Amino acid sequence: MKTVTNTITQLNLDPRNLKLRNLITQHLLDIALDYKAASFQGRKKGRAFLYEMQEAIMKQGQNYSPSMSVIIADQIGLDTEMFSEDRASSLAKNCFQDDQKLAQEMGVTDESSAVVFNSTIEQDGILIPNFSYNALSEICSTKLDSTDHYVANLKDQRHSSLHII
Repeated sequence: MKTVTNTITQLNLDPRNLKLRNLITQHLLDIALDYKAASFQGRKKGRAFLYEMQEAIMKQGQNYSPSMSVIIADQIGLDTEMFSEDRASSLAKNCFQDDQKLAQEMGVTDESSAVVFNSTIEQDGILIPNFSYNALSEICSTKLDSTDHYVANLKDQRHSSLHII
């Protein structure tokens, strides 16, 4: 719900308009499922799909539609027939629900949050609320033996928004 409210606020829309709120909720869900379906054809393809969708909606001012998703899928080289099948599948819905559960377990409350894992230390991750490129760059450029060591170093650098999970 916070994502919907933030979207309504950013677009200067009436937060009391229930019909509009429901439409935005549905569009955000549709875009998430579209992204999942695109990602089934590769992570890079999924990211490219999401980037192009954001460009179309946020920069070009287009309204979301299922046909827009197929057009973008085609533009980035996805198999559009497979994309449409995956988009309608229970697998995409289940993967989305799994992502939602994982985000809830990790304490992610804002869409601008990121969770970074070190693949050599699988049990630890770092939650970055109000995610920024600079924070990610700092995390990735620091060679550390453990997440605990990294978090201890961050406290010296006043990064109170980072949390170990």
